[in-house]
Amino acid sequence: MTVQLAARPAAPESLSNPLDVPEADALTVRRWLEAGEIVLVDVRETSEYEQEHIPGAVLCPLSVFDPDVFPKIPEKMVVLHCAIGRRSAAAAKQLLGTGHTRIINLAGGIKAWKEAGGPTETQFIVPDIPKKLPLLKKDGPCGPEGL
Repeated sequence: MTVQLAARPAAPESLSNPLDVPEADALTVRRWLEAGEIVLVDVRETSEYEQEHIPGAVLCPLSVFDPDVFPKIPEKMVVLHCAIGRRSAAAAKQLLGTGHTRIINLAGGIKAWKEAGGPTETQFIVPDIPKKLPLLKKDGPCGPEGL
């Protein structure tokens, strides 16, 4: 089940879905992203990210994803996404299992994002965000070494 969450990101209640992780629809995530209220993490592989990604999404491939070293970001909601939402739901469940809070899965992934009219880009750009957020290098790890 996918629900629209409140206009301002807040730690959501657990919602019913196969992996029991909170989800938000593409329009809600787009609104949050445009307002600078979230960190958007793409858990697809580098080749998928280079082919097409959501502007502002930070790359953290599931193949190197380690929830134990993933930075805790209490001031922002972390929204994870992949192609259709399965890999990102698995990553979200791992983060929630290691004590992370304010973790959301983009329901339907980048596919739903595009179907909702969300923009994509092909240029690999490291986002200009504060150092305490997961600023990841191309093919880099998804923990402190990637800051």
